[in-house]
Amino acid sequence: MRRLIPDYDENHPDLNSYDDAAVAAEEVRRAMPGIGFASMSKRYNAFVAVCRHLDSMIEKGELTADGAQLAIVILRVASKPFVKAAVAFDIYGPRLRFATRADLPRTAQSYMADVPLR
Repeated sequence: MRRLIPDYDENHPDLNSYDDAAVAAEEVRRAMPGIGFASMSKRYNAFVAVCRHLDSMIEKGELTADGAQLAIVILRVASKPFVKAAVAFDIYGPRLRFATRADLPRTAQSYMADVPLR
């Protein structure tokens, strides 16, 4: 890392938030429920469960809201089952009724706000 960033500082807040997000991503990956075999509902529910876990980490002060979104990005790169879960959410999320969207975890709501509608 030292070679990639000029004036490298281990205490830089961006690097600390990435480390926190990476730890959170690994924790939620281990706790993620199974996505089943070609089950869109299980995949959708797995994504929501991951977002609930991230929300609980935010409430405990272990992670920031931005760190939770970064953890989702890390999971999209590092976990094939999570990619499948996120794709299911990408498909079903825009179709949800307003009341159902309001009941989603905050992390899922923020994620959906950043995903372009299809």
